[in-house]
Amino acid sequence: MKKFLSIVLSILMVASLSFSAFAASSEAVVKTTSGKFGITEMIDKNYRVIRTFKRDEVNNNIQARLGKIDYSETKAMLLELGMEQDFIDKLSLDSLETYRRSKQLIGITSYTKSDADHNVEYVEEDVALAASAIINEAQQERIKLLANGDKVVQTRAQDTYEDSYMRVFYLVTHLGDGEYKYSTDARWLTMPMFRGKDSIGSCAQNGTVTPGTQYGWYEYDVTHTNFGRITYSYYNADISSSNYKNAVNGNWYGSAAIIDLPNDIFADYTNTVYTNYKVHFEYTGYVNYPELVSHFNTSGTYLHSTLHIELTAPSVSLNIFGNGSASIGIRVTGFKEIRSVELAITYRP
Repeated sequence: MKKFLSIVLSILMVASLSFSAFAASSEAVVKTTSGKFGITEMIDKNYRVIRTFKRDEVNNNIQARLGKIDYSETKAMLLELGMEQDFIDKLSLDSLETYRRSKQLIGITSYTKSDADHNVEYVEEDVALAASAIINEAQQERIKLLANGDKVVQTRAQDTYEDSYMRVFYLVTHLGDGEYKYSTDARWLTMPMFRGKDSIGSCAQNGTVTPGTQYGWYEYDVTHTNFGRITYSYYNADISSSNYKNAVNGNWYGSAAIIDLPNDIFADYTNTVYTNYKVHFEYTGYVNYPELVSHFNTSGTYLHSTLHIELTAPSVSLNIFGNGSASIGIRVTGFKEIRSVELAITYRP
């Protein structure tokens, strides 16, 4: 119990830290070229890391003619762009071939923190990982105590709140001839207190959503305790196509998937806890004028609803902000936490 109390005190110390919040900005403070793929890297004032890869057409065509296509190179490139290994491992051969042949890939990675007042702010990667590790360690300690029948404060108690941390990776891929693939990956570093219906999606200016190209999946870990015995399992599934929703606002078009977060279950000597929730959503679309050079903004968004959603069937909306950015997500009537990452894209025929 002393160890558990010390962990809780550590959580309170982390929660009391103040992190500087900055207005959204794409102004780069660092610019380097890294790795064997020649990926350009920029870090903006919100600690978001933006990496760009441009295809070497000559080398790509030689590989295809010689039949020496090696997807390990493609996977290594995606990893360097910021896609996590668990998401790479779930890519189909068709997706890997799409990325191998694509003309340009731009990935942006962000870490965010939300507090009890539903404020969301960007934080540095090491800050998010350190804070979430402390919170998750305390949760594991609670699980062990609960498994032994100890009466401790439970994760879902309404009189407690832990900051929630999330990683969002957004990848925009130019497939050629004005066609783009928009892919959003999100992972809860610490599970949120309130869990219901959330959404994940992306939107872009002056483009389309190609019907039938939406696809998404989710997965999470399960820890079950039963009279002192702890067992671990894993669950994954595709998102039902009935939960794919499109939205339009002015010249912004987008698509999102509505998802459900599982609630922890606590009872005497028997408990089920869900952690490490990951979700992916993607779609493809075309720019409106593929024969012209054009500039457009795009964003990937995870929206977490904290209280209520509409009483009617869930839908999504697309909101435009004054700084030229936008977000897409489930329409809610209560509080919500929006985690968006934005990119400015230049399309060239």
